[in-house]
Amino acid sequence: GELVTKNDLSARVWPGAIVEDNTLQFHVSAIRKAFGADRGILKTISGRGYRLLGAWTSRLESASSLDSIDLEPMRSPAEPFQSNLPAAASQLVGRADAMQQLQGFLSAYRIVTLTGPGGIGKTRLALEAARGLFPSFQGDVRLVELVS
Repeated sequence: GELVTKNDLSARVWPGAIVEDNTLQFHVSAIRKAFGADRGILKTISGRGYRLLGAWTSRLESASSLDSIDLEPMRSPAEPFQSNLPAAASQLVGRADAMQQLQGFLSAYRIVTLTGPGGIGKTRLALEAARGLFPSFQGDVRLVELVS
């Protein structure tokens, strides 16, 4: 695991394009989700970039081709992160645009506040966002109710 800076990663994945941090974060989150229980192997180095943890070996299908490298982890699966988020009672329907906007805000800002009248789904949207994003954090996620 050598450190790959955000700029290096963006240049290799999207050569010549200007890539916002939230775009990169969105795709890193998707990669972590694909890793499932091993999501902790892709570590964020705050303000610097990303590091893939564990020992890795590469196998080239052709000695002359570097285009097809197959990487396999040489480690035991990571312990899953813990959360006290309640299980979703049903699938979130009709909120894809709001979810995408909220995920963009969460990747750009440290604190995001959802406001609106009671019963419109603020808590449900926040919980779904937390469930979708917590694999990208390096640690546990806790729900803290701030009711008065």
